[in-house]
Amino acid sequence: MVVLGLASWLFTHKFLTSALPNIVLGLSLFCLSPLTAWVVRRRFKDNPYNGVEVTWAFNAEEFNSTGEGFNQTQSWKKVYEFLDTPAGFLIYPQKNLYYWIPFSGFSTHQEFENVRAIAKANVNRYAAVV
Repeated sequence: MVVLGLASWLFTHKFLTSALPNIVLGLSLFCLSPLTAWVVRRRFKDNPYNGVEVTWAFNAEEFNSTGEGFNQTQSWKKVYEFLDTPAGFLIYPQKNLYYWIPFSGFSTHQEFENVRAIAKANVNRYAAVV
């Protein structure tokens, strides 16, 4: 968009009417990703649960997260999506919210294999990411 705006200005010699809107839009789109990352980091830093240790418990019907000031239980059938990554699980209870469960948090290899099997059997949207 910036290049298009500059080219438009060079060929028409009308900066404000032809080039400025394209340049402003191009710079806005260019800055959108870093601005979004900054906002997300800032919101996470202000989150009262930032740095709180969370304990997870999994069984065939539901999973539970417990930490300082909260205790939440959710059915596997209500999970929006479950992503199995090389380093852990991403559990999406909603489209724009996820829980990160690293494999390093499990005591044994068999424990996260059990969670993987439960999720495959119960979650509607299960995907393995390589």
